[in-house]
Amino acid sequence: MNHVVLPGCSVPEEDLFRKNSTLEKFFREFNELTGPFAVKSIVFVSASYFLINTFHLIILTRPTMKSLSVSKEMILIAVSGIVSGSLGVVKNMVEMFRFEILCANSFSYVLVTLGHFLVFQVFNQVILWEIVYITFLRATIILDVRHGMYASEAIQPAYSFDFRKTERVRRNMKRFIYTVFIVFLLNHIVRISFHRIEHGYDELAMEELAARQCKLDKIYTINSFAGNCLRRILLSIAGITSLIIPIFIMCALSVFLVFELRSSATSSSAASNHNSTQSDNRKSNAASALLLFLCFYVLAELPYVVLFSVGLYNPADFEQLDEYIYIQVDMFIYVNMSLGILVYCLMSSQYRDTVLITFWRKNKAVVGDQNRMGLCQSEEEKLGSQKSRAIDKEIRQTQSTDERTVKLLLLGAGECGKSTVLKQMRLLSEKNFTPDELDAQAKLVFTNIVVEMDHLIKAMPSAGLDFSSPLREHDCRSLTLYIKDMHNKVFRIDAAEPVQNLWKDPKVKKLYAERRLHNIRDIGDNTEYFFDNIERISKEDYVPSAMDTLLLRTKTTGIVEVQFEIKKVKFRVFDVGGQRSERKKWIHCFEDVNAIIFIAALSEYNEVLFEDETTNRMVESMRLFESICNSRWFHNTNIILFLNKKDLFEEKIKHENIQKAFPEYRGEQTYTEAVQYIKNKFEMLSNNPKKTIYVHETCATDTNQVQKILDSVISMIIQNNLHKSGLY
Repeated sequence: MNHVVLPGCSVPEEDLFRKNSTLEKFFREFNELTGPFAVKSIVFVSASYFLINTFHLIILTRPTMKSLSVSKEMILIAVSGIVSGSLGVVKNMVEMFRFEILCANSFSYVLVTLGHFLVFQVFNQVILWEIVYITFLRATIILDVRHGMYASEAIQPAYSFDFRKTERVRRNMKRFIYTVFIVFLLNHIVRISFHRIEHGYDELAMEELAARQCKLDKIYTINSFAGNCLRRILLSIAGITSLIIPIFIMCALSVFLVFELRSSATSSSAASNHNSTQSDNRKSNAASALLLFLCFYVLAELPYVVLFSVGLYNPADFEQLDEYIYIQVDMFIYVNMSLGILVYCLMSSQYRDTVLITFWRKNKAVVGDQNRMGLCQSEEEKLGSQKSRAIDKEIRQTQSTDERTVKLLLLGAGECGKSTVLKQMRLLSEKNFTPDELDAQAKLVFTNIVVEMDHLIKAMPSAGLDFSSPLREHDCRSLTLYIKDMHNKVFRIDAAEPVQNLWKDPKVKKLYAERRLHNIRDIGDNTEYFFDNIERISKEDYVPSAMDTLLLRTKTTGIVEVQFEIKKVKFRVFDVGGQRSERKKWIHCFEDVNAIIFIAALSEYNEVLFEDETTNRMVESMRLFESICNSRWFHNTNIILFLNKKDLFEEKIKHENIQKAFPEYRGEQTYTEAVQYIKNKFEMLSNNPKKTIYVHETCATDTNQVQKILDSVISMIIQNNLHKSGLY
């Protein structure tokens, strides 16, 4: 029986298959044929793998790949790999100079060698399967976002995000990975079980060890029960389970990602003008760099795949190498282990952020110091520690929730429709208003109706208008008496009747239609809707409808935060006061928002500010948009522009010239041409050519349209998060 002290196993003369003469003849010829090739292939693969891994690091640190970064989990793996690889190099250098600390034939050294054979292989394969899993996550996310592959039939927008389906696919992939890896692990355990440690005495070996100052009276060696042919069969199984399958999956998914990167340039080109070209170039460069990396990755791994699959990469083949050549090859293997792990880390590409954005997980608490001190604490201190841990846990849970919540900030000048958009979001989330909220809205409806009618009738003399009938004077007095004592009262029928009579007067309706001409700025655009529905609103069992809620005019003071969920995506939306006096409060909402929805009212091009009668509302809105778009707070924040009140603008443009806001305008007085001009004016306000402004023409009271736009906004936010993570 041959005895070889190497990181592997020896080849006994007795072959387990010797009883079968046909198998014996086949494997003997196979071993003779492949023996010399195996030695050369080991040297070739080790040297080439070292060079290609080095080239990998050069590629991945180029500017085109700067979007890739190292996740915290992968840093730990990298450090472990570097330490292990460095120790291996030191060990082999010591052996080269014959000054080893652990004598090669000591019992502890042989145990370390045998354990290293299992741990080293398993450790490398864990990392490889981790990369397969990461690549699968990327492909799943991009498929979900790009093609809406998990969208239900009832939902037709281009993008939909069904986390339950994605989670099921993720779990199935995880089970598959664990199953194949367990097969690989069992294979290595079986191989280890064929080895045994024996001791003996060799006079020449003892003299050599004595020269190294090794005090040994026995020499320990690793022997194998299994023949070379059986070991190669097991090695082939390990090669198939641990290398061929994961590399095939990873390459297939990675090639898919490359084509997705390239095709995304075409799909996004229609969304913007000059910004699109630069974005496409960046995506094309990223795709080219990723494709180049994959080519060299396959070239580096392919020799190992071939050798493992045919059973040639066998530790027993090392016995045919010269001692110094073996040590140098072993050093290459350790260095490659370190370099390979660094490559895997760079390849991870924001793995942690991607998981938090898409498939969130709970953060683990680290309270070791508190637990270690628990024995020395008094009861009062223990109680305080428990409260502290409970608070820390709640903070971690809040942080975890925040990490997987989309935060939106609604900005815009006063009366542009921010609150209406926010109400639409809440209605679309199917989050019903509470009875108290509905009661408060009903009272606000009553108040708005009587107050705005009072503003109209008080403006009659200054407009040079008289009522069509003297009976309206009585209605005016009744309304005035009601207003003086209307707080916390329901809208009685005796108060509704005067309003109804006044609204039927042709002169009142004429004044309402010409309110902008007479500079009556306290009456909203939706007042006519409530006047027309006053009979329904005045009933005792009145409950505001969805449309009543949307059209109800409210002034936002301070910050209003609303949380809801749409299509499995959680939102926190902040609505802040739009008037000039409120803007100083916006600073509290600036941090960590995923996107800003800026709302500008198209129909306000011929109106002035409530607080400054000399400033055009459209001009003021553009000034505000410019300051926000170019603010350092929002340098990397997605900005979505809602050109709101398109329905009112479409009617107003027919008889009100847009040159009141834009004297330089020379186009036709048509909706299409005027809107395009305003859109271009807003886009030109951005000083950052790389920033894309996502513009939508909206009617905030149209639920179906708002739903489609929100679907697009959700998709855009997710795509941009993936793009920032280097995944899209």
